[in-house]
Amino acid sequence: YVLTIPEGAAFHYLRYRLLPEKAGTETAERKQYMAIYLVDFENIGYNGLKGIEKLPEGDQAKDVTRYTDRIVNHMISHMVKRVREVLNKYVSITITDMTDLIPELLYYIKWAEYIQKLQEQGFTFAKASVYKEEENESDPYMMQARGIYNLKLAVFETEESGNIVPNDMDFDRNRRVYILTGANRGGKTTITQAVGQLFVLAQGGIYIPGKAFTFSPVTGIYTHFPADEDKTLDLGRLGEECKRFKAIYEEADSRSLLLMNESFSTTSFEEGYYIAKDSVRAILHKGMRTIYNTHMHKLAFDVEEMNEEQQKAEHTEGKAFSMIVHMKGTERSYQIEVAPPEGKSYASEIAQKYGVTYEMLVK
Repeated sequence: YVLTIPEGAAFHYLRYRLLPEKAGTETAERKQYMAIYLVDFENIGYNGLKGIEKLPEGDQAKDVTRYTDRIVNHMISHMVKRVREVLNKYVSITITDMTDLIPELLYYIKWAEYIQKLQEQGFTFAKASVYKEEENESDPYMMQARGIYNLKLAVFETEESGNIVPNDMDFDRNRRVYILTGANRGGKTTITQAVGQLFVLAQGGIYIPGKAFTFSPVTGIYTHFPADEDKTLDLGRLGEECKRFKAIYEEADSRSLLLMNESFSTTSFEEGYYIAKDSVRAILHKGMRTIYNTHMHKLAFDVEEMNEEQQKAEHTEGKAFSMIVHMKGTERSYQIEVAPPEGKSYASEIAQKYGVTYEMLVK
């Protein structure tokens, strides 16, 4: 049957087949219907419909309908199969790969919450930026740190926590090694640790404690700090230090960061100085960025001599510089500066503070 509409109307063409009646209620012969809607809702209304007319015998419209149904069913089946394949792939990505990322996401979420908590307490944090090497001014040793401090001062109650002093420090193609000297308990170890924290946090995508930090990434961070007593029984403390330094030196490269804390100070001054000086020269040869904090003030006094020796031998660009922690009279300022060593460790002040002078002990 067809639904006829007055001629001349603007039209949309829509074909559909009516579903058969349920079993037991349909006639012996399944009936198919076509409907052709020629509708122009602006020009005609429902009264404009002429009625329903039966298809003439032998009309091929039924065959066209069946053929069209087969084509449409084939197209839909093929399309659904493709959509299913895409959806399965998407499900695999979202479930499997996203699940693998959950620990990393939690890592950054926890850091963000932790830093926000510290910021609310008044501590300064900043987003680090990677140094962009210019075509004519490439510097793989670049580091500019402004207003930095050791994160542990914000976390733990220490002698320095109530007076956090921000510091600035630079590395570049020329300034490659710092020999850091100063008073006992003056903050040498604290600032050495702070620089290591900067690279760990920045290269992990975490905000750094400080006002600004621009850097060329390091390939590795190596620390040479005093070992526990139980780890030095076989070799002795000096032997263990030497063995460990050699292993670090062989593994590190020119883009590594080396942090040394009172290295080779477990023996006499003369022996320790001899080893320390050769170590600094070897570090200059490799060219890695290094902070070496020590009480060997003579090592800091001799940086120019070591630089000249190394320049003559190998024409290297990097140099060693003396860096000190300032004192304000007998008070510690915790402020660092590139300057000649002051030559004092203020051991007498520490002895008086803890009551271990001769007079205090025997009174």
